[in-house]
Amino acid sequence: MTAVISGFIDLKDLSNLANIGALLTFAMGL
Repeated sequence: MTAVISGFIDLKDLSNLANIGALLTFAMGL
């Protein structure tokens, strides 16, 4: 169960990292 959740979180983190990177870049530009 934990491994499944970890795998799901890892997949979400990959897309979240892209979103966070874009937000950080946007915030730095302000």
